[in-house]
Amino acid sequence: MPQYSDNNIRLTAIDNALKAIKNSPTNQTPSTRSVAKFYSLSEATLRCAISNDGFDRSRRETTRRLLLEHAKTWLWVNQDHPELSFRVPQALNEARAQKANPIIVNDHFNKLEKIIQEYALTPDRI
Repeated sequence: MPQYSDNNIRLTAIDNALKAIKNSPTNQTPSTRSVAKFYSLSEATLRCAISNDGFDRSRRETTRRLLLEHAKTWLWVNQDHPELSFRVPQALNEARAQKANPIIVNDHFNKLEKIIQEYALTPDRI
């Protein structure tokens, strides 16, 4: 990353980078990293400029609005279906993690297939 000797050149680069992000279509917004690299700025500098410039607030507001809509939807669903709840999965213990190995799982189902064929088992007898 080049060091700017003149502060005006650096400020011009930051302004150009901000304009590039602002003027891009909303469905094709470039990443902060790619814009910073193109204008020879650090990513942290560009992120700071974005947050200080104010246009990032509109994105934050959009995100906040979407989260509120989803929260309202969840409340409506929860009122109609009180039996639903959020659950946090437990950690997988080491023995179970070892058994989730694809080789072991394939071996299990190969053995199961042999047994089903050997005894001519039908779905209603399994």
